Amino acid sequence: MLIFTLGALFLSASLAIITYERSRSYLVRNRETSLQQQTFVNARLMRARLREPGADPAALLASLDLPTASSEQVLRAGGNWFSTDERPPATPPSSGSAAKTASPAWRWACP
Repeated sequence: MLIFTLGALFLSASLAIITYERSRSYLVRNRETSLQQQTFVNARLMRARLREPGADPAALLASLDLPTASSEQVLRAGGNWFSTDERPPATPPSSGSAAKTASPAWRWACP
């Protein structure tokens, strides 16, 4: 009877851990995909609007739909850096090789 109880406990714990891990990885992957899609939409929108004459980069950046409440988006336009955060970044993102190998959503704003 003790072996049956321990076997059932082990089986239940194993199934619980497997289910938790699979659910967690699915939800994280879904969230990352959703955030990435919103970032690409924002990048395309900003690129199109910045090509219009008289575009105000700060106002355009402020009008974006941010993926999460704690998101911060940074834009370089006309040699100036703009951010959705009230505080200017301590160090602007590098426009070196790291930016050139970044994803398209980031790279479009970098020279």
